[in-house]
Amino acid sequence: MKEEHVTGILLAAGNSRRMGRNKLALPLGTSTVGSMSLRAAARSSLQQTLVVAQTFDPLEWLISEHPADKKKWELVRSRFAERGQSYSLRSGVQAAEDRNAEAVMILLGDQPFLPSTWIDELIHQHIRSQPAFTASSFDGKIRPPVIFSQRLFPSLKQIRGDKGARQLLRSLPSCAGITVSFQEEKAFYDVDTKEEYEWLLNDMPVPFPT
Repeated sequence: MKEEHVTGILLAAGNSRRMGRNKLALPLGTSTVGSMSLRAAARSSLQQTLVVAQTFDPLEWLISEHPADKKKWELVRSRFAERGQSYSLRSGVQAAEDRNAEAVMILLGDQPFLPSTWIDELIHQHIRSQPAFTASSFDGKIRPPVIFSQRLFPSLKQIRGDKGARQLLRSLPSCAGITVSFQEEKAFYDVDTKEEYEWLLNDMPVPFPT
């Protein structure tokens, strides 16, 4: 069984149009939505996490974390990220390919309750089964994060418009990958609207996920 070098790609270059402000900078306890999402990736068994941000993003959402976490991620500026998610995705995949990644895990910057242990479980299942993709799921539906093997990098880089990797998943036969079912819906919460942010505040776990 070959152990693949899995690199995380944290998509953090959205325009937050529905929120009306940078959703990654929204406070959650002593942290922010974006920092909590990055912390989970940095504390997982991912080899490295590439944080894809817009060219002129001041990164106001980025809270200083434990020094060990800082060694596990790298910033990638996506020149045309404001045009749609596919530009961020392609920038991340190309950067991962340049760093000899053998697989990538696509993560969302606005998914702050995702535990690092779930990331580790996806990596474990992917290495064990060696599929084209390994996706997390809840209630029978695929949710981010998703791991894509190197053989799908060309397809990921062909995605266009304001679309993400879900477009590619829909085009692949189910036998090409595996899904790992998780039972806690809260971990899949993402933040697009003020109402969803309020739900996050009301459902904020204590202690925070690790």
